[in-house]
Amino acid sequence: MYQSTAKPNEAENEIFAQMKIDMVKAHLNYLMLHIFRTEVENHPWKDIRIKPLMLNLFRIAALKSLTECIGPIFDSGYFSPSASKHITDA
Repeated sequence: MYQSTAKPNEAENEIFAQMKIDMVKAHLNYLMLHIFRTEVENHPWKDIRIKPLMLNLFRIAALKSLTECIGPIFDSGYFSPSASKHITDA
């Protein structure tokens, strides 16, 4: 990982603050999508046609989320650089 030569307070407050904000936003977005999908999967739907529609809505929301704030995901190294094209094509 990157080693900063700045003082600890300076590094914490000024240099890495935006990175932390981006990581928190990405994590909260992940939690929101995870909770949504869990609720859709576990909900006792009266009409069985609703669940597949809700899962499609989940997929659309996940792809939209990936295209809007893709930076922290690629910074983590989880996706390869070529994955960006596949995500935007979807």
